[in-house]
Amino acid sequence: MLPGVFNEARLQHISSRPPKIVSCANSWSQPQDLRKLIISYAHSILGEIRGPSLFVSKLHRDSVHSWLPIIDPTRLAQAISEYINHRTAETAVLLLHISLFDAQTTAIEAKAGNSSSTLYAICNSVFTLLRKIRGSPIAKLQSGILLAVFEIGEGLLSNAYNTLNICAQLWRESDRNYPASFPQKDEMEILQSAIYLLDRLHYFFSESPRPYLVEKLPSHQALNLLGTDIEPPSAIELSMASLGTKSKYQRRLIHFTQQTQACALLERVALVENPNPSDMLTLDLLLQRKLAENFVLREDDWSLPDFSTVILLLALIELHLKVIMSCPDSRAFSLLAIDTVLNTTRDIARMDDINNIRRMPLAAVLLLRRTIKAASMLNSTPTLDYHPDTGVLEDLAGSLRRARFQWRIAGDFDIS
Repeated sequence: MLPGVFNEARLQHISSRPPKIVSCANSWSQPQDLRKLIISYAHSILGEIRGPSLFVSKLHRDSVHSWLPIIDPTRLAQAISEYINHRTAETAVLLLHISLFDAQTTAIEAKAGNSSSTLYAICNSVFTLLRKIRGSPIAKLQSGILLAVFEIGEGLLSNAYNTLNICAQLWRESDRNYPASFPQKDEMEILQSAIYLLDRLHYFFSESPRPYLVEKLPSHQALNLLGTDIEPPSAIELSMASLGTKSKYQRRLIHFTQQTQACALLERVALVENPNPSDMLTLDLLLQRKLAENFVLREDDWSLPDFSTVILLLALIELHLKVIMSCPDSRAFSLLAIDTVLNTTRDIARMDDINNIRRMPLAAVLLLRRTIKAASMLNSTPTLDYHPDTGVLEDLAGSLRRARFQWRIAGDFDIS
């Protein structure tokens, strides 16, 4: 068991603090006093869970950073180093939000059956207070995005929508108030992309439709690192060859770009109603080409291309479910495509399990849920005469059950 940030006594000790700090803050009108209050409160919590410089950088790298690289590890390490001698509200709050993803915290609170954790309540409170003080928007947005990720993972979708809405508003305000030459413009663009990605994932997790918070895929330079043209796999291999000269974080950003572009394709599929065979074939070829590009990539970290692959697979199954319902002549082709999605999803999930991935990407959880639900639905439709491989379905259900130890939104699914 990895060293956790809480024990039972500490959970009880800090359980009543969030209402108290909010009540106290409401009576303080001076920004500098509010800043001091946030620092004092957040630092006291950090002191109870662990020294901020001890494990938090590794904790971040081991949780959602692999598929949501919104924090530059070098800048985080620098911020922690500076925090030791000069505490800031922004860094203290960010460290608290990173600590939300500690594996043992999740295990302890799962035992207690509490889906709205003590640390989550604390983070919610300090994020609310942090928004009231002036300063760089970077750490505010990073904290808010991490909070939204946690809320989606916990299944607190209404809370997550509100948090993402706040993040989108913060980003728009910052975009208006800071010039194009803003030194941290690159970080702001990454954060904008993260809000877009989470907004779309939240949409597909939700049972009822709701308006997008970000209207379309951001068009800034960071989203064109590999180009948007459809290239043959050999050309993609050549363009990716330069990754060897880039830092690990830069490589993560390139694959993060691939995720956001894959999400735009998923959105494009979602907008199609009653596809005709021509539309279906065009989208299918596009998705298959993008998948082929991912399969030929060579990376030291095998999982990096998979983060966009799972979104492409999600788009592919959504497309062919629509085809089955609206294009009877193409059903046989679409059922074969769905079988391919099931098998590929099973292979990716197995690798996650083998390598003990601590925080499965939320898109992978969504894909597992969708594949199991779709296969069960098609299997129960007599006119289709479709019978998915039960061994594959059992493997997918097993991966989803294990994902529940990381994300409560994985839920419980019956494969019968």
